[in-house]
Amino acid sequence: MQRVNGKYVYSPSDLIAFVENEGVSWLDRFDIECPRRLVCDEPAEDEQIIREAGDEHEAAFWAELQSGGYDVVNLRGTSSVSPLRIGNRSTVPCLRRYGRRA
Repeated sequence: MQRVNGKYVYSPSDLIAFVENEGVSWLDRFDIECPRRLVCDEPAEDEQIIREAGDEHEAAFWAELQSGGYDVVNLRGTSSVSPLRIGNRSTVPCLRRYGRRA
């Protein structure tokens, strides 16, 4: 979740978090509105191992996409809605063309 030009921008992960537990979304928004007021617990050792493994997997998959010639855009840390709109214009047609139905 980000606040850009006074408006909230939600990622798919934010929406999933909301469906699973509205309290998590409330805390995320509170943290944006009142920075440094919440103090997070240090992650347990097993949580840190899982997080690092996930980060490594994501980095390897990203590298595989790039080396495979795929046109991918990293929006992490984006502080403007403009790149999100660009990503959306590219993603939606691709999903319509190649997306699979479960």
